[in-house]
Parts: sequence; structure tokens; C-alpha cells
Amino acid sequence: MQKYVKTGQGGFTLIELLIVVAIIGILAAIAIPQYQKYVVRSEVSSALSTIRGGQTTYDANVYSGEAYDSPTAIGLAASNTLGTVSVPADVTGSVSGAIGFEFSTSSAVKSQSLGNYIVLTRDASSGEWACASDIDAEYTPNYCD
Repeated sequence: MQKYVKTGQGGFTLIELLIVVAIIGILAAIAIPQYQKYVVRSEVSSALSTIRGGQTTYDANVYSGEAYDSPTAIGLAASNTLGTVSVPADVTGSVSGAIGFEFSTSSAVKSQSLGNYIVLTRDASSGEWACASDIDAEYTPNYCD
């Protein structure tokens, strides 16, 4: 008895490949916008963490009479890849009692026109800090209004 052996090459049909491509396209359409939101939120959180790092030194310098009028005086770098730190926070026109972070044009926050700055302001009488920003509320941390 003679055996018949399948001699054709195995592989995927065109319809199977099109289905896979369609599924990948649907997943990408969902994932890319979510990833962009994640990047913006992480940049805003990073900026807030950067300026919050100077709060303690700022307060200590206020009480001890030392300088607190520049980022380096409170232990912060004046700029990084996301933007620049300013003391006093001239990003909002404030002249004292504030630490500000202004996003650079290369940041995802500014390149997507979602805002420009985040500022921590200090109440001179109570010493309490408050956060303010012009960034969309969807992207700001819960601590910052």
C-alpha cells in the first residue's frame, strides 16, 4: 500500500495573518494613549518630588536667617531634563515664599500643551506649604490642586 505524504509547505493563511494584524492594531490604539498619560503623570510627579525636596532646607534657612532665594541655597539643582527650578517661584509672578518648577519645551507635559508649571507656596505666618499648578487636573498628583 502506498502512503501519501503531504508535500505542501505549512504556514499561516492570509486571513489568519490579517486577523493577527487587526488584533495588534486594536491593542496599540488602546495602549499608546494610556502610555502617553502615564508619561505625563510621571513627569509631573517627578517635578513635584524635585521641588518638595527643597522644602525642609527652605524652612530651615528661613528660621536660621540663611539665604533661601535660589535653588542651590536650598539644595536643588537649577535645572534638569524636565525643566527649571526657581526660588522665588517667578513662574507665577510670586516674589517670595515659593519654590517653582517650569517644564521645558521638550517635556511631555509642555509638548502636549497640558500646562507649564507646578509651584509650592509657603504661608509666612503658619509655615504651611500649598501646591498649585496650571496642569490639567487629570495629570496632577492628589496633593496638588
